[in-house]
Amino acid sequence: MYDVKNGVKIYHPQQDKPNRSDFPGCNDKSTLDVVWENVFFLYVSTDEHPHTTLLASSIVTSRTSSSLLLDVRHLTTVFRYGDKETAVVDDVSFYLERGKTLGIVGESGCGKTVTALSIMRLIPSPPGRISSGAVLFEGRDLLKLSAKEMQNIRGKEIAMVFQEPMTSLNPVFPVGDQIAEVLFTHEKISNQEAMQRVLEMMKLVGIPTPAERYFQYPHQLSGGMRQRILIAMGLICNPKLLIADEPTTALDVTVQAQILELFRKLQQHFNMGLLMITHNLGIIAEVADEVAVMYAAKIVEHGTIDTIFAHPLHPYTFALLKSIPKLNTSKSSLVTIPGNVPNPLDYPVGCHFCTRCPYAVEVCFVQPPPLTNAGEGHAVACWCWENIELDENNLTGK
Repeated sequence: MYDVKNGVKIYHPQQDKPNRSDFPGCNDKSTLDVVWENVFFLYVSTDEHPHTTLLASSIVTSRTSSSLLLDVRHLTTVFRYGDKETAVVDDVSFYLERGKTLGIVGESGCGKTVTALSIMRLIPSPPGRISSGAVLFEGRDLLKLSAKEMQNIRGKEIAMVFQEPMTSLNPVFPVGDQIAEVLFTHEKISNQEAMQRVLEMMKLVGIPTPAERYFQYPHQLSGGMRQRILIAMGLICNPKLLIADEPTTALDVTVQAQILELFRKLQQHFNMGLLMITHNLGIIAEVADEVAVMYAAKIVEHGTIDTIFAHPLHPYTFALLKSIPKLNTSKSSLVTIPGNVPNPLDYPVGCHFCTRCPYAVEVCFVQPPPLTNAGEGHAVACWCWENIELDENNLTGK
Protein backbone atom coordinates (compact mmCIF):
# COMPACT_ATOMS: atom_id res chain seq x y z
CA MET A 1 0.00 0.00 0.00
CA TYR A 2 2.88 2.39 0.52
CA ASP A 3 6.61 2.92 0.12
CA VAL A 4 8.86 3.83 2.99
CA LYS A 5 11.36 6.66 2.43
CA ASN A 6 13.33 8.00 5.34
CA GLY A 7 10.88 6.33 7.71
CA VAL A 8 7.84 8.08 6.17
CA LYS A 9 4.98 6.16 4.62
CA ILE A 10 4.01 7.60 1.23
CA TYR A 11 0.70 6.57 -0.28
CA HIS A 12 0.35 6.48 -4.06
CA PRO A 13 -2.98 7.98 -5.23
CA GLN A 14 -2.62 6.43 -8.70
CA GLN A 15 -2.17 2.93 -7.29
CA ASP A 16 -3.90 2.68 -3.93
CA LYS A 17 -7.63 2.51 -3.32
CA PRO A 18 -8.65 5.12 -0.72
CA ASN A 19 -10.19 3.98 2.50
CA ARG A 20 -13.15 6.15 3.54
CA SER A 21 -12.32 5.61 7.20
CA ASP A 22 -9.05 7.50 6.65
CA PHE A 23 -10.99 10.61 5.66
CA PRO A 24 -13.42 11.56 8.43
CA GLY A 25 -14.65 14.63 6.56
CA CYS A 26 -15.64 12.68 3.46
CA ASN A 27 -19.01 11.04 4.07
CA ASP A 28 -19.95 10.31 0.47
CA LYS A 29 -18.16 8.65 -2.42
CA SER A 30 -18.23 11.69 -4.73
CA THR A 31 -16.47 13.87 -2.17
CA LEU A 32 -13.92 11.13 -1.50
CA ASP A 33 -13.21 10.79 -5.23
CA VAL A 34 -12.54 14.54 -5.49
CA VAL A 35 -10.22 14.43 -2.50
CA TRP A 36 -8.34 11.43 -3.83
CA GLU A 37 -8.04 12.85 -7.35
CA ASN A 38 -6.47 16.06 -6.08
CA VAL A 39 -4.24 14.69 -3.34
CA PHE A 40 -0.64 15.85 -3.34
CA PHE A 41 1.15 13.39 -1.02
CA LEU A 42 -0.40 11.52 1.88
CA TYR A 43 2.07 11.29 4.74
CA VAL A 44 1.58 9.35 7.95
CA SER A 45 3.33 10.33 11.17
CA THR A 46 5.87 7.82 12.46
CA ASP A 47 7.89 7.53 15.63
CA GLU A 48 11.05 8.21 13.64
CA HIS A 49 9.65 11.43 12.15
CA PRO A 50 7.16 12.99 14.58
CA HIS A 51 7.11 16.25 12.61
CA THR A 52 5.38 14.70 9.61
CA THR A 53 1.71 15.49 9.23
CA LEU A 54 -1.26 13.24 9.71
CA LEU A 55 -2.87 11.56 6.73
CA ALA A 56 -6.07 13.60 6.71
CA SER A 57 -4.30 16.95 7.10
CA SER A 58 -2.21 16.43 3.97
CA ILE A 59 -5.13 16.87 1.59
CA VAL A 60 -5.80 19.88 -0.61
CA THR A 61 -8.91 19.71 -2.75
CA SER A 62 -9.91 21.65 -5.86
CA ARG A 63 -13.15 23.47 -6.39
CA THR A 64 -15.71 21.40 -8.24
CA SER A 65 -18.28 24.08 -9.07
CA SER A 66 -19.10 25.17 -12.59
CA SER A 67 -17.44 28.52 -11.84
CA LEU A 68 -13.99 26.91 -12.04
CA LEU A 69 -12.07 28.42 -14.96
CA LEU A 70 -8.47 27.26 -14.54
CA ASP A 71 -7.24 24.24 -12.59
CA VAL A 72 -3.48 23.67 -12.56
CA ARG A 73 -2.52 20.28 -11.13
CA HIS A 74 0.99 19.15 -10.19
CA LEU A 75 2.61 21.22 -12.94
CA THR A 76 6.35 20.62 -13.29
CA THR A 77 8.53 22.41 -15.83
CA VAL A 78 12.21 21.58 -16.18
CA PHE A 79 15.14 23.24 -17.92
CA ARG A 80 18.30 21.52 -19.07
CA TYR A 81 21.66 22.93 -18.04
CA GLY A 82 24.44 20.93 -19.67
CA ASP A 83 23.73 17.29 -18.90
CA LYS A 84 21.41 18.01 -15.97
CA GLU A 85 17.72 18.92 -15.78
CA THR A 86 16.35 20.99 -12.94
CA ALA A 87 12.74 21.84 -12.07
CA VAL A 88 12.04 25.58 -12.16
CA VAL A 89 8.33 24.92 -11.54
CA ASP A 90 7.98 21.97 -9.18
CA ASP A 91 4.62 20.25 -8.54
CA VAL A 92 2.63 23.48 -8.62
CA SER A 93 -1.15 23.34 -8.16
CA PHE A 94 -3.77 26.07 -7.89
CA TYR A 95 -7.18 27.01 -9.27
CA LEU A 96 -8.94 30.17 -10.45
CA GLU A 97 -12.66 30.85 -10.66
CA ARG A 98 -14.46 32.99 -13.22
CA GLY A 99 -14.45 36.67 -12.39
CA LYS A 100 -11.87 36.19 -9.62
CA THR A 101 -8.24 37.26 -9.25
CA LEU A 102 -5.43 35.01 -8.09
CA GLY A 103 -2.12 36.64 -7.25
CA ILE A 104 1.14 34.70 -7.53
CA VAL A 105 3.82 36.44 -5.49
CA GLY A 106 7.44 35.70 -4.75
CA GLU A 107 11.03 36.81 -5.25
CA SER A 108 12.55 37.16 -8.71
CA GLY A 109 13.58 33.78 -10.07
CA CYS A 110 11.11 31.73 -8.02
CA GLY A 111 9.21 30.45 -11.06
CA LYS A 112 6.25 32.84 -11.39
CA THR A 113 6.78 33.78 -15.04
CA VAL A 114 7.69 30.22 -16.05
CA THR A 115 4.42 29.06 -14.48
CA ALA A 116 2.51 31.54 -16.68
CA LEU A 117 4.47 30.56 -19.80
CA SER A 118 3.77 26.91 -19.04
CA ILE A 119 0.03 27.61 -18.91
CA MET A 120 0.31 29.39 -22.27
CA ARG A 121 2.49 26.58 -23.70
CA LEU A 122 5.23 29.11 -24.53
CA ILE A 123 8.18 27.37 -22.86
CA PRO A 124 11.16 27.49 -25.27
CA SER A 125 12.18 23.93 -26.15
CA PRO A 126 15.03 23.30 -25.89
CA PRO A 127 16.13 23.94 -23.17
CA GLY A 128 12.78 23.78 -21.34
CA ARG A 129 9.91 21.31 -21.31
CA ILE A 130 6.77 20.61 -19.27
CA SER A 131 7.59 17.24 -17.74
CA SER A 132 4.35 16.45 -15.89
CA GLY A 133 1.04 17.77 -14.63
CA ALA A 134 -2.17 19.07 -16.11
CA VAL A 135 -3.51 22.53 -16.97
CA LEU A 136 -7.29 22.31 -17.14
CA PHE A 137 -8.99 25.27 -18.78
CA GLU A 138 -12.77 24.87 -18.67
CA GLY A 139 -12.15 21.16 -18.27
CA ARG A 140 -9.79 20.81 -21.25
CA ASP A 141 -6.19 19.84 -20.57
CA LEU A 142 -4.15 22.41 -22.47
CA LEU A 143 -1.05 20.21 -22.29
CA LYS A 144 -2.76 17.55 -24.43
CA LEU A 145 -3.87 19.89 -27.21
CA SER A 146 -2.11 20.08 -30.56
CA ALA A 147 -0.06 23.16 -31.47
CA LYS A 148 -2.85 24.32 -33.79
CA GLU A 149 -5.54 23.88 -31.14
CA MET A 150 -3.42 25.77 -28.59
CA GLN A 151 -2.82 28.58 -31.06
CA ASN A 152 -6.58 29.02 -31.45
CA ILE A 153 -6.94 29.37 -27.66
CA ARG A 154 -3.89 31.55 -27.07
CA GLY A 155 -4.84 35.20 -27.52
CA LYS A 156 -8.55 34.47 -27.94
CA GLU A 157 -9.63 32.61 -24.79
CA ILE A 158 -6.45 33.04 -22.75
CA ALA A 159 -4.37 36.19 -23.14
CA MET A 160 -1.18 37.38 -21.47
CA VAL A 161 0.21 40.82 -20.72
CA PHE A 162 3.98 40.38 -20.76
CA GLN A 163 6.65 42.16 -18.75
CA GLU A 164 8.27 45.32 -20.08
CA PRO A 165 6.09 46.60 -22.94
CA MET A 166 9.01 48.29 -24.71
CA THR A 167 10.54 44.88 -25.46
CA SER A 168 7.19 43.12 -26.00
CA LEU A 169 5.96 45.51 -28.71
CA ASN A 170 7.42 45.49 -32.22
CA PRO A 171 9.29 48.80 -32.72
CA VAL A 172 8.71 48.95 -36.51
CA PHE A 173 4.90 48.69 -36.60
CA PRO A 174 2.26 51.16 -35.40
CA VAL A 175 0.70 50.05 -32.11
CA GLY A 176 -2.80 49.99 -33.60
CA ASP A 177 -1.75 47.50 -36.27
CA GLN A 178 -0.20 45.29 -33.60
CA ILE A 179 -3.50 45.16 -31.69
CA ALA A 180 -5.43 44.50 -34.92
CA GLU A 181 -3.13 41.56 -35.73
CA VAL A 182 -4.72 39.62 -32.85
CA LEU A 183 -8.15 40.11 -34.43
CA PHE A 184 -6.96 39.00 -37.86
CA THR A 185 -5.44 35.87 -36.31
CA HIS A 186 -8.63 34.72 -34.58
CA GLU A 187 -11.54 36.28 -36.48
CA LYS A 188 -12.64 36.81 -40.06
CA ILE A 189 -12.93 40.56 -40.08
CA SER A 190 -12.41 43.42 -42.53
CA ASN A 191 -9.72 46.07 -42.12
CA GLN A 192 -12.32 48.72 -41.39
CA GLU A 193 -14.09 46.59 -38.75
CA ALA A 194 -10.77 45.69 -37.15
CA MET A 195 -9.71 49.32 -36.93
CA GLN A 196 -13.04 50.29 -35.37
CA ARG A 197 -12.72 47.50 -32.77
CA VAL A 198 -9.17 48.56 -31.96
CA LEU A 199 -10.15 52.22 -31.53
CA GLU A 200 -12.98 51.20 -29.17
CA MET A 201 -10.62 49.01 -27.12
CA MET A 202 -7.97 51.74 -26.95
CA LYS A 203 -10.61 54.11 -25.61
CA LEU A 204 -11.81 51.49 -23.13
CA VAL A 205 -8.31 51.07 -21.65
CA GLY A 206 -7.96 54.83 -21.19
CA ILE A 207 -5.82 55.89 -24.15
CA PRO A 208 -6.69 59.50 -25.13
CA THR A 209 -7.21 60.43 -28.80
CA PRO A 210 -7.07 56.78 -29.94
CA ALA A 211 -7.38 57.72 -33.63
CA GLU A 212 -4.06 59.56 -33.34
CA ARG A 213 -2.33 56.97 -31.12
CA TYR A 214 -3.31 54.14 -33.50
CA PHE A 215 -0.62 55.18 -35.99
CA GLN A 216 2.12 55.92 -33.46
CA TYR A 217 5.08 53.65 -32.76
CA PRO A 218 6.01 52.25 -29.32
CA HIS A 219 8.90 54.68 -28.81
CA GLN A 220 6.50 57.59 -29.23
CA LEU A 221 4.41 56.54 -26.23
CA SER A 222 5.05 56.82 -22.51
CA GLY A 223 5.57 53.73 -20.34
CA GLY A 224 2.02 53.90 -19.04
CA MET A 225 0.60 54.21 -22.56
CA ARG A 226 2.66 51.25 -23.81
CA GLN A 227 1.35 49.19 -20.91
CA ARG A 228 -2.23 50.13 -21.87
CA ILE A 229 -1.50 49.07 -25.45
CA LEU A 230 -0.43 45.63 -24.22
CA ILE A 231 -3.57 45.39 -22.10
CA ALA A 232 -5.71 46.36 -25.11
CA MET A 233 -3.92 43.70 -27.16
CA GLY A 234 -4.72 41.10 -24.52
CA LEU A 235 -8.39 42.08 -24.23
CA ILE A 236 -9.25 42.71 -27.88
CA CYS A 237 -10.79 39.21 -28.31
CA ASN A 238 -12.61 39.28 -24.96
CA PRO A 239 -10.64 36.45 -23.32
CA LYS A 240 -12.00 34.41 -20.43
CA LEU A 241 -8.61 34.45 -18.68
CA LEU A 242 -6.00 37.20 -18.60
CA ILE A 243 -2.51 36.55 -17.25
CA ALA A 244 -0.76 39.76 -16.21
CA ASP A 245 2.98 39.29 -15.66
CA GLU A 246 4.43 42.18 -13.63
CA PRO A 247 2.09 44.66 -15.39
CA THR A 248 3.25 47.67 -13.34
CA THR A 249 7.03 47.14 -13.48
CA ALA A 250 8.99 50.37 -14.02
CA LEU A 251 5.84 52.51 -13.75
CA ASP A 252 5.62 55.37 -11.27
CA VAL A 253 3.19 55.08 -8.38
CA THR A 254 0.49 57.26 -9.97
CA VAL A 255 0.45 55.33 -13.25
CA GLN A 256 0.63 52.06 -11.31
CA ALA A 257 -2.55 52.97 -9.43
CA GLN A 258 -4.26 53.84 -12.72
CA ILE A 259 -3.31 50.49 -14.27
CA LEU A 260 -4.57 48.55 -11.24
CA GLU A 261 -7.86 50.47 -11.29
CA LEU A 262 -8.09 49.71 -15.02
CA PHE A 263 -7.71 45.98 -14.34
CA ARG A 264 -10.54 46.12 -11.79
CA LYS A 265 -12.91 47.87 -14.17
CA LEU A 266 -12.07 45.62 -17.13
CA GLN A 267 -12.46 42.48 -15.05
CA GLN A 268 -15.95 43.54 -14.02
CA HIS A 269 -16.75 44.54 -17.62
CA PHE A 270 -15.67 41.20 -19.15
CA ASN A 271 -16.23 38.93 -16.09
CA MET A 272 -12.86 37.34 -16.78
CA GLY A 273 -10.47 35.49 -14.52
CA LEU A 274 -7.25 37.36 -13.75
CA LEU A 275 -3.94 35.75 -12.86
CA MET A 276 -1.74 38.52 -11.47
CA ILE A 277 2.00 37.80 -11.20
CA THR A 278 4.14 40.19 -9.17
CA HIS A 279 6.76 40.47 -6.45
CA ASN A 280 4.86 43.39 -4.91
CA LEU A 281 2.62 42.36 -2.01
CA GLY A 282 1.00 45.80 -2.04
CA ILE A 283 -0.33 45.18 -5.54
CA ILE A 284 -1.63 41.75 -4.54
CA ALA A 285 -3.46 43.30 -1.59
CA GLU A 286 -5.12 45.79 -3.93
CA VAL A 287 -6.44 43.50 -6.66
CA ALA A 288 -6.41 39.82 -5.66
CA ASP A 289 -9.06 37.63 -4.04
CA GLU A 290 -6.59 34.84 -3.28
CA VAL A 291 -2.80 34.61 -3.26
CA ALA A 292 -0.28 31.82 -3.86
CA VAL A 293 3.19 32.43 -2.43
CA MET A 294 6.03 30.86 -4.44
CA TYR A 295 9.56 30.17 -3.31
CA ALA A 296 12.26 28.36 -5.31
CA ALA A 297 9.91 26.67 -7.80
CA LYS A 298 7.25 25.62 -5.25
CA ILE A 299 4.06 27.09 -3.82
CA VAL A 300 4.61 27.33 -0.07
CA GLU A 301 1.31 28.92 0.98
CA HIS A 302 -2.09 29.57 -0.59
CA GLY A 303 -5.14 31.30 0.81
CA THR A 304 -7.44 34.28 0.69
CA ILE A 305 -5.98 37.76 0.91
CA ASP A 306 -7.40 38.33 4.39
CA THR A 307 -6.07 35.00 5.66
CA ILE A 308 -2.56 35.32 4.25
CA PHE A 309 -2.03 38.92 5.33
CA ALA A 310 -3.57 38.52 8.78
CA HIS A 311 -2.42 34.98 9.67
CA PRO A 312 0.54 33.81 7.57
CA LEU A 313 1.63 30.30 8.52
CA HIS A 314 4.77 29.74 6.46
CA PRO A 315 8.00 31.38 7.74
CA TYR A 316 8.76 32.67 4.24
CA THR A 317 5.36 34.36 3.86
CA PHE A 318 5.74 35.85 7.33
CA ALA A 319 9.20 37.15 6.44
CA LEU A 320 7.97 38.72 3.19
CA LEU A 321 5.22 40.58 5.01
CA LYS A 322 7.54 41.76 7.78
CA SER A 323 10.11 43.04 5.27
CA ILE A 324 7.66 45.63 3.91
CA PRO A 325 8.65 49.08 5.25
CA LYS A 326 6.06 50.71 7.52
CA LEU A 327 5.62 54.42 8.15
CA ASN A 328 4.35 53.97 11.70
CA THR A 329 7.48 52.31 13.05
CA SER A 330 10.53 53.84 14.68
CA LYS A 331 12.94 51.02 13.77
CA SER A 332 16.20 52.16 12.20
CA SER A 333 16.70 49.01 10.09
CA LEU A 334 14.46 46.91 7.87
CA VAL A 335 13.64 43.27 8.47
CA THR A 336 15.56 41.05 6.04
CA ILE A 337 15.59 37.35 5.22
CA PRO A 338 19.07 35.94 5.91
CA GLY A 339 20.93 34.04 3.20
CA ASN A 340 20.21 33.83 -0.52
CA VAL A 341 17.73 32.05 -2.75
CA PRO A 342 19.30 28.65 -3.60
CA ASN A 343 20.63 27.96 -7.08
CA PRO A 344 18.06 25.98 -9.13
CA LEU A 345 20.79 23.44 -9.86
CA ASP A 346 21.35 22.90 -6.15
CA TYR A 347 17.98 23.06 -4.40
CA PRO A 348 17.89 21.43 -0.94
CA VAL A 349 16.62 17.85 -0.86
CA GLY A 350 13.84 18.68 1.59
CA CYS A 351 12.06 22.01 2.00
CA HIS A 352 13.61 24.55 -0.36
CA PHE A 353 13.47 27.20 2.38
CA CYS A 354 15.15 25.07 5.05
CA THR A 355 18.62 26.64 4.67
CA ARG A 356 17.20 30.10 5.45
CA CYS A 357 14.49 29.13 7.93
CA PRO A 358 15.13 29.71 11.66
CA TYR A 359 12.49 27.09 12.53
CA ALA A 360 13.87 24.21 10.43
CA VAL A 361 14.11 20.78 12.08
CA GLU A 362 15.66 17.53 10.90
CA VAL A 363 12.82 16.41 8.65
CA CYS A 364 12.89 19.75 6.80
CA PHE A 365 16.30 18.86 5.34
CA VAL A 366 15.39 15.37 4.12
CA GLN A 367 11.75 15.42 3.03
CA PRO A 368 9.82 18.07 1.04
CA PRO A 369 6.63 19.04 2.91
CA PRO A 370 3.27 18.54 1.18
CA LEU A 371 0.86 21.42 0.72
CA THR A 372 -1.25 20.85 3.82
CA ASN A 373 -4.83 21.89 4.46
CA ALA A 374 -4.56 24.35 7.36
CA GLY A 375 -8.20 25.38 7.56
CA GLU A 376 -10.88 27.12 5.56
CA GLY A 377 -9.32 27.87 2.17
CA HIS A 378 -5.79 27.97 3.61
CA ALA A 379 -2.92 25.64 2.66
CA VAL A 380 0.74 25.67 3.72
CA ALA A 381 3.80 23.57 2.85
CA CYS A 382 5.65 23.42 6.16
CA TRP A 383 6.38 20.54 8.52
CA CYS A 384 6.34 22.78 11.59
CA TRP A 385 3.47 25.21 11.01
CA GLU A 386 1.34 23.80 13.88
CA ASN A 387 4.21 23.86 16.38
CA ILE A 388 5.91 27.23 15.88
CA GLU A 389 5.14 30.79 16.84
CA LEU A 390 6.36 33.13 14.12
CA ASP A 391 8.46 35.95 15.55
CA GLU A 392 10.04 38.86 13.70
CA ASN A 393 13.18 38.68 15.88
CA ASN A 394 13.90 35.12 14.76
CA LEU A 395 14.18 36.25 11.15
CA THR A 396 17.13 38.49 11.80
CA GLY A 397 18.73 36.26 14.40
CA LYS A 398 18.21 38.74 17.24
